[in-house]
Amino acid sequence: MRPSFSPRPRACEALTALAVLLLVACARPPSEPVPTPAPAPAPADADADAERQPALLDDAATTTAAAAADADADADATSTTAASDDAAPMPAAPPPTGALPERRLALERSQAYNRHAVHGADGERLAAAVALDLLPSGAAELREVGEHRRSVLSNGPGDRSRYRATTRRWRGAWSGYWRPSAAGFTVTLAPRELTCSIEHEERVDLAHSSEREDCPPAAPWATLRCTPSAVDWREAPLADSEREAPTWRCASDDPLSGAATPWQFGQDRCLREEMGMRGRGAAFVPCAGEPSFDAPATDTDAAPD
Repeated sequence: MRPSFSPRPRACEALTALAVLLLVACARPPSEPVPTPAPAPAPADADADAERQPALLDDAATTTAAAAADADADADATSTTAASDDAAPMPAAPPPTGALPERRLALERSQAYNRHAVHGADGERLAAAVALDLLPSGAAELREVGEHRRSVLSNGPGDRSRYRATTRRWRGAWSGYWRPSAAGFTVTLAPRELTCSIEHEERVDLAHSSEREDCPPAAPWATLRCTPSAVDWREAPLADSEREAPTWRCASDDPLSGAATPWQFGQDRCLREEMGMRGRGAAFVPCAGEPSFDAPATDTDAAPD
């Protein structure tokens, strides 16, 4: 008897193969689409792009220039502020409250001494004058002139004589305004002309840096505060009798170019302040005439040969 074959196994094999093909097709990632090249721009579109390109460049240049201008403006504002902080302007003059008197005040200051020691000496010479004019209009003028000389000599045993002198000369003119105050009056001044010079004379260098002197910096403007005061004065430096003279004592916290404040101006006469060694033991005598605002000449120390 011949065995019979059924077609069912073959159909199952075909269905299984079809299922495997379907699974492989589903697991494969989709292929990327091929980019389609863009069509070339028409001539009209190319011309429009060419026309827009300079405008875009101009906008970029304008933006860059504006940013640079802003940066420059910021830098200018910073430097201007710093300059104004360093040199503040003098305050404006307030209106006077009534009629002002006229005052013309003057003083002189002098000093002369030599101090001797076993192996050397040192000394100072000072001649200075100050004049303060207070006008009825409220304007004020200040003039100052002076010369200060310091010297030192050293000749120890077995050493060469060593000598050095330093001389500072100054002249100043200030202008501004003055107003009465509850305690007296105040004067606000700005420098109109300032000059200062330093001369060094030495034979052998000395290790005394304190004997050197420099021109001090002057303030961009200064305020003098003057109050009533009094000093004892003599007709001559060696006179026995003393009398009291009313004065205006003027002081300032701002550095001026010449003699240091406070200043004692005689209210009814010019007084000369004669200072002792290192500024001690001051005595007041009348000025010998009107102060001179020419460059004063002090006595020169005799240098050793």
